[in-house]
Amino acid sequence: MPRLHHSTIYFLYPPGVTWDKEEPPDPAFWMHQLPADSGADRDLVLYPTRLAKELLTLFGDEVEPTAIRAEPTSACSSIGRVC
Repeated sequence: MPRLHHSTIYFLYPPGVTWDKEEPPDPAFWMHQLPADSGADRDLVLYPTRLAKELLTLFGDEVEPTAIRAEPTSACSSIGRVC
């Protein structure tokens, strides 16, 4: 039986984007916590500091500073990356 992985994907959309088709629009930015064998770009593995910077780029002053936590996560630890 194959191992099941818990995976998370973070999609960032700028204000005003609507999903008016069957498929969602391409995100302005995305990161993930997918397993290495998923084929997803390894350069986009969750790195909280980078995700926070992208949020600030898209939303600027609309982002509450307390909404951004740039702390190490288990995902970063599991791939040996310092977050």
